[in-house]
Amino acid sequence: MTFPRIVLLETRDPLSGPSEPHTQASGLSSEPARDPTIGPVTGGGLVGVVDPRRGLRSVWRDARESLAKLEILHDGAPLPHGTGARPHSGTWTRRIRLGAEGILQERGLFPDVTAAPVIEWTLRSSVGPINLTFRAEGSAGTGNETTLSLQPDRPTATALLLPDSDESRIRSLLRPLAAREMQRMRRSDPGPGNGLRVLLNGATRDDVEAAVRLVDDAALHDPNRSTTGGRAEGSRFLAGLRDGVPRLLDAGGLVELGLAALVSGRRPLALDVLGSLMETPDPPKLPSLFFLGRYALWTGDPHALAPFSARIQLLIENLWQERVPAAFLPGSRALEVLSEALEPLGAVEWVSRIGAAASKLRAGPKPSRRSLPVLGAAPLGREAESEPDDTGDDEPVLPSPHTFAHPDAAGLGARRTLHSARLLRSWVEGTLGARPDGAYGRLRLAPELAPRWNTLRVEGLQVADATVEVGYRRLGTEHTFSLRQTTGRVPLNLVFEPRLPIRGIASVRIEGDAAEMEDSGDRGFSSIRCQFPLDPDREVIIVAAAGAGEPEGPLDHE
Repeated sequence: MTFPRIVLLETRDPLSGPSEPHTQASGLSSEPARDPTIGPVTGGGLVGVVDPRRGLRSVWRDARESLAKLEILHDGAPLPHGTGARPHSGTWTRRIRLGAEGILQERGLFPDVTAAPVIEWTLRSSVGPINLTFRAEGSAGTGNETTLSLQPDRPTATALLLPDSDESRIRSLLRPLAAREMQRMRRSDPGPGNGLRVLLNGATRDDVEAAVRLVDDAALHDPNRSTTGGRAEGSRFLAGLRDGVPRLLDAGGLVELGLAALVSGRRPLALDVLGSLMETPDPPKLPSLFFLGRYALWTGDPHALAPFSARIQLLIENLWQERVPAAFLPGSRALEVLSEALEPLGAVEWVSRIGAAASKLRAGPKPSRRSLPVLGAAPLGREAESEPDDTGDDEPVLPSPHTFAHPDAAGLGARRTLHSARLLRSWVEGTLGARPDGAYGRLRLAPELAPRWNTLRVEGLQVADATVEVGYRRLGTEHTFSLRQTTGRVPLNLVFEPRLPIRGIASVRIEGDAAEMEDSGDRGFSSIRCQFPLDPDREVIIVAAAGAGEPEGPLDHE
């Protein structure tokens, strides 16, 4: 049988369902594209290169081998350019005007259940049926041509069959396909109660939502591979597109993807990264140790690291010659974090060896101050802010989220996944100052609020089995924080250290009761430190001193 080839899927219930509107509620986006940049779509171990105007252009296996190129003709000529949504979450959409013949709607999906892209067509016309011709060509020049007749207002589903496709499987699974794909662990809509979400001055940060989608889409899960512990063996991860060709993350980029998965509440993805990193023959030592410690602290599951004890010890023993990358902690601090994260295991000898290695590194020269590189800068004149504070705890400096360009901006290419990962870290670890210790049920939050931020809300912050929401509102001289735990068996113990853009504090109230707090701020910012369990919800009100004002310096122009 010749591949690739297009086949008609005979069903009365294609992707959107018989009466379901063509909207994002079905899991297939109808949001207008931010720009016409070509983007990747992933699913079933495949990468599709999609142009929002021209649709699916090519299909790749694991971003290494080109499997197919697709051309669609109407009346012997390529379809006119359409208008489309940015491809994400394994899907894309576009609308093509056919003059007097009406409008053609295209909706595509790369399912995880099998390696066969599905494309649904709906003709909106009062004239009559039209014929579409599909030309599918493989890397060796093989392929075929198929012509289908589309009837007005009757969705027609097609599948692009590839050498690895299971035709019977895609036909049997099509009916519940849309519902299944909406529930994919790595393809969840980043809305309320479903992962990280940020609202600033009353508006949802669509750059955060875009970054979460891109992080979700990075994992390539091949349904033909076996799974171990819920994780596909040999998982690969997409970095982005370069000149229309998919590129994979290297091991260092894989670590940053895993960190972003942790801070954005994508636990299955973080688990995939953990397993893949430990299977890598020669992973970067310091970044790997950094991620292992963070994984245990965010998830509260140090037992997940126990099977890798020998590999971890080998990484430590060979750490000494490795240069410290800017995106990670220096070696001594990384090992201290890992040692703290592993304490709940009770493996005293193992933890002691890690502590001794940290002491050996700490005795060397002090590393220079490092800052997380910004791979795509925001437009000039929009996002200038003061230099981030050097906390003195050897953490890398995380630039303000407003120094990052939107993840959908043109020009990021194969850096798009890394850019998105760093943006998410910047919000959670930088702006919120989140430092978890999930095994002991602790969370430290040290949010630093920029001038002219009137409201801020962060939802979906996950530590162990708990989910936390942080709210901020400024009204005159009153700065009110609302802190709420929405899930979890046991209330977290929160250490709260907000930094406000004021030069003095008149009073502090916690749950309406006055509290004596020392102002420990600097550089024109004021700060307090308090600690309490998140049961019940907490409200902290800080009143600025008379004439405290705002610190001098650049403002956030949101």
